[in-house]
Amino acid sequence: MDKENNISPKLSKIPRGTPFKVPEGYFETFSDRLGEAIHKKDPVPERRIHYLKPYLAAAILIIVALVSGSYIFRNNLGRSGDRFHAEVSRVVEQELYSISEETILEAMETDVAPETEPSTETDEMINYLLDENVDEADMLNAL
Repeated sequence: MDKENNISPKLSKIPRGTPFKVPEGYFETFSDRLGEAIHKKDPVPERRIHYLKPYLAAAILIIVALVSGSYIFRNNLGRSGDRFHAEVSRVVEQELYSISEETILEAMETDVAPETEPSTETDEMINYLLDENVDEADMLNAL
């Protein structure tokens, strides 16, 4: 006790004991009072939002993902599409300038079939078929 007085004389003057007291018979009637209070309260109505919270969160997440994805896709695709178009144009122009005029002229000459007049042999075949009254449908069926 002397040690406590030396350390803190003011604390040693405070009387020891519990300053709080429970009224007599409080715990004997506590369970009855608690039961009455529980039955007296109205039940909390169920809220539909409580059940919808996961669905609302999922819907909001999907909407945010779609909107942000659309924004990113539009911006990046527009830029990369322009770059792709410019690169293709550049390569095509380089390739076209590397082709010589002689190569182009040769390709044009080989692609165009010369117009020829029917030969006398063809005329003879046509005349023979007409003289023999050969039907066009019969010829197609024979082929």
